[in-house]
Amino acid sequence: MVTLWNLSIYDRCTIANMAPEYGATCGFFPVDQLTLDYLKTTGKSLEHVDMVKKLL
Repeated sequence: MVTLWNLSIYDRCTIANMAPEYGATCGFFPVDQLTLDYLKTTGKSLEHVDMVKKLL
């Protein structure tokens, strides 16, 4: 079963970027551990990742 929580970061980005195609103004997904891991692997500083984590 496919759910929000087992979509890859790339799948989430694709769906969010398609928002205008399905009539939405924007699309976003909640931040979870997968998001934080993605931020780390793309070179964001630990301070930046910690700031995002505090917003959870």
